[in-house]
Amino acid sequence: MWSCVLLTDAAAGEPRTFGTVDVVPAGSGGALMAAVNAVGLHATGHVLVAAPAALSAELATTLTVAAGRWPDLRLARLVSTHAPLAIVSALALARATTEYPAFGVRLVESLLQRSWSGAWTPDVARLVHPAPSLAQHARSLLPGAGFLVRQAPDPGVLGREAAAGDVPPAGVDRVLLVEQGTVPATVVGRLERDAEVTAVRQVEFPGSWRSVYGTDRAGQVAMVPARPAALLGAVSHSCPACGHEQPTAVCPFCHVIGHSLVSVARPSPGPPPPTPRAGLPITGLSSGVPFTAQATPGAATTPTTGVAMTGGGVGAVAPPPAAGAAR
Repeated sequence: MWSCVLLTDAAAGEPRTFGTVDVVPAGSGGALMAAVNAVGLHATGHVLVAAPAALSAELATTLTVAAGRWPDLRLARLVSTHAPLAIVSALALARATTEYPAFGVRLVESLLQRSWSGAWTPDVARLVHPAPSLAQHARSLLPGAGFLVRQAPDPGVLGREAAAGDVPPAGVDRVLLVEQGTVPATVVGRLERDAEVTAVRQVEFPGSWRSVYGTDRAGQVAMVPARPAALLGAVSHSCPACGHEQPTAVCPFCHVIGHSLVSVARPSPGPPPPTPRAGLPITGLSSGVPFTAQATPGAATTPTTGVAMTGGGVGAVAPPPAAGAAR
């Protein structure tokens, strides 16, 4: 059992949730202790705390204080150049796919390696990373300006017209996630035409991200793998500290080298079985292309989309079963 926390700007106010991920404001003073307490509220024993690159200093401080305040809590960290929407989506999908802590952390990393993310923003005057050109800075001063920013892979402020290298291929089917009500339809259409996009989904994303974009008006977009369970790693080691099996030699929580469980005589049994549950909080469907997903237990499923509709018309999307041997 493990939990996820994503740090956001202190201006966000109260902590909120995105699926099963807590989005917690971080900063100094009271905001710091509130973030530390939010991390410690998880009774799972293993907590992955993530942040965009712009909040890496706040993440380091939060983890240092949390480790002293909650010595029995096992903490892992993740800093990514991806858009916060991609980070929180990878966290939610990994948390929805597996209960095994180390496998969850490695799955988040695998999902982000195969993701594309960025934002549409009407202003790049205060954007630091990626750095806009002088011409783009000047265009920000004009009315009706708009810019598509790619944060990962290969950060950059893209041109007005779509180009072949704007969205590098990842070799997997992906779902295009769009922050609801913030991205023009023309931008969504530009990204939707990518050959790997199998569906488009609208999501309501909490938090404040001025530290990332220099403005509160940026609308985030992310392409994430459509079948996260297929990316689960195989069992290879056992952590001598926490006792959990893991897909790599070093436990991401305990930071110690594990005992190898694989040999010529005893090959790996494959990934652990997935434990599907509610994943991304979908607020709307902007594409008729099906997105294969398992329904939330007890919810009515829309046959054409595989999206479980819960109270208030909000869909909870869980990943499909894992490809690989069950243990």
